[in-house]
Amino acid sequence: MRLAHMSDVHALDLRGVRPWRFFNKRLLGGLNMLLKRRNRHPLHILDALCADLNRVAPDHVALTGDLSNLSFPSELLRARAALDHLTLGPREVTVIPGNHDVYVWEAHRGRHFERA
Repeated sequence: MRLAHMSDVHALDLRGVRPWRFFNKRLLGGLNMLLKRRNRHPLHILDALCADLNRVAPDHVALTGDLSNLSFPSELLRARAALDHLTLGPREVTVIPGNHDVYVWEAHRGRHFERA
């Protein structure tokens, strides 16, 4: 079996995020991300990785955590959009949430990861 493993893709997408959504733990995490890590995980790399996985055709893909930076639904949906391009289909892709995917109680209670 050929297994492809990814982690820490940190898909950044703040479309539709209102400023008051940062008035919690996301404030410090967001500042750290914007000042130090903003360009470490460009989305085009995630998209290229998915395209490359289609080319090499593993038997299964495992993504173990941190699809998002701050657990905003828009980030999780952006990561999902990239993963939807995998030709393997959902039965051959395993995705496990990381700490950034349930970064705040709102994301955990709202089941943002599971909904995406």
